[in-house]
Amino acid sequence: WRTLPLTIELLLNFRQAASNKGEDEKIIDFINSTNDEFLIKARTAANFTRFDYWNASGTISSCQSDGGYDIDKWYQIVATINLTGGQKYYIQGIKQACSGQVNGIKGVSLGALNIGAYSDVSSRFNGTMDMVKISNTEKSAAEINISYTNLFKYSTMINMGTEESQ
Repeated sequence: WRTLPLTIELLLNFRQAASNKGEDEKIIDFINSTNDEFLIKARTAANFTRFDYWNASGTISSCQSDGGYDIDKWYQIVATINLTGGQKYYIQGIKQACSGQVNGIKGVSLGALNIGAYSDVSSRFNGTMDMVKISNTEKSAAEINISYTNLFKYSTMINMGTEESQ
């Protein structure tokens, strides 16, 4: 999971009312050896999440959720990025809008991984996370939709094949 392409998938629960800190709350943060940064963050005061990619020269590509979050409800968040700078962001299986594209992403190893805050414990996420999955493949929209359906829509669970009997 330390090289591109990359998929980050997790469940988030905003358990507290929006704060008025005006600060970003870090959910997942990677910085690679060329100082490129991949970041999923929340701003509960503004009620949104974002998936940003910053390259070492300060160019940004960003995807932002298009709706608010309810307190004490679980949300599936999936972010993907590939070597050409293509990035996608899904909330509850729905693709979110992205702006900008950073070209020339290096396929170098990802360095520090921080979950829930920066390494100095600042900008902590104000909620609960579960089922954090990081892989070095770019999941397709269909794979993300299957994952969402199997997590949240049990009555329409997708069967991937026949069961084996023992």
